[in-house]
Amino acid sequence: MPDLSGAMSAERELDNLIGQAEAQDAQFMEAISLEGSFTDKGMNALVSALEAGLSELGMSGDEAKIGEALLDDGSVSEDLNRALMMVVSPINDAVEAGILDADLSIDLDGIDEDRELTMAASRIRMAFQDREFKRWLSEQVDEPVEEEVVVEESTTSDVDGGDMTDDQVDEFFMSRM
Repeated sequence: MPDLSGAMSAERELDNLIGQAEAQDAQFMEAISLEGSFTDKGMNALVSALEAGLSELGMSGDEAKIGEALLDDGSVSEDLNRALMMVVSPINDAVEAGILDADLSIDLDGIDEDRELTMAASRIRMAFQDREFKRWLSEQVDEPVEEEVVVEESTTSDVDGGDMTDDQVDEFFMSRM
């Protein structure tokens, strides 16, 4: 029976990494979560702008819909916070790149009442109506992501470039066990 301890160890390590990533995601979402006193009217304005922004970012149907914005305890839903980050990040990046006017920058820490919600909603709508911003967004999506390819060279002197027979390959691998 083959020794599976290495596979089980790798699976445990993967589970551990997934747990760490989920914890970091939860901490990040908590850090950016809107906190304040919001009414349905203010939230509806923001949700409408966010959904329009998400559709401009290429999401459609249910992907571009935000479910419940305010939870029963008055806190903002995780769906809304995620949508907010997905829409606000490119806007702030475009402001930083000089594509959008600095007045369209959105500071999430400054949103704690309806007035700021409606201002953020207006900034989102204005940003996604800007032709330069739309062009910049499409360029960002069209740019290929360059991945570094690492090629490992074989350091074993036992392998002679693929001229081995099947029996020699089996013998080689058996000698490594």
